Amino acid sequence: VYFRGNTVVWDMFRAHTSDDIKKLAKSSQVTLAVIPGGLTSVLQPLDVCLNKPFKDRVRKKWHEWMSSGQPRLTKVGNLMKPDIELIAKWVRDAWEEIPEGMVQRAFKKCGISNAMDGREDSALYEDSSDD
Repeated sequence: VYFRGNTVVWDMFRAHTSDDIKKLAKSSQVTLAVIPGGLTSVLQPLDVCLNKPFKDRVRKKWHEWMSSGQPRLTKVGNLMKPDIELIAKWVRDAWEEIPEGMVQRAFKKCGISNAMDGREDSALYEDSSDD
């Protein structure tokens, strides 16, 4: 692990809280923040602010591909899946379209990267659906 002095925020999935992971985090100077069960939708930046716009962008790319005439049919008439390379490109492009400010606001809204002096506490209550 090459990260030093970072924080990883994740849910209580068993693999995230194993002794091996805790040891690795400690040796790498990574702080682990585990979101208690039932609070992922409140405290996980991806769930709170980022998953929907990201998935909307990927879905848009799928629809554009579908309407472009590129999809082909199998011998029995079923739609062929897009190549994995194309799907990976959609994912990469969709993520690159997410504004950096949206990512920053997501972490602030979840109270993860707010200023310690309290001056950014109002971010917890701001509506992030405008993005």
